[in-house]
Amino acid sequence: MTREEFLQSADTLWSEIMVVNKEKGRDYTVNSEDALANFKVSGEDFNIEPMKVLGILMSKHDKAIYSYIKSGGQNESEPIRGRLHDSILYKFLLNALIEEQI
Repeated sequence: MTREEFLQSADTLWSEIMVVNKEKGRDYTVNSEDALANFKVSGEDFNIEPMKVLGILMSKHDKAIYSYIKSGGQNESEPIRGRLHDSILYKFLLNALIEEQI
């Protein structure tokens, strides 16, 4: 893959992630304007810090990605591209939680 092809692939992936974020993101605000509300409310429900809630959910996607890599191909119910979208988006959500603490 050339550098130009890689940059185009990254741009396409980013565009797909933003579509997913716009479609699913509102579902996780728990009827608020807080993009991180899902982690906070779930954390309160179970007495777990929001960052740990995020970590648990993020690990599900990352483990599916590791499984895909180990097995040499798809063996999960969700397509690998969707797992990549979610995993990358969770890193941005983690960054947002960290920024709120600073």
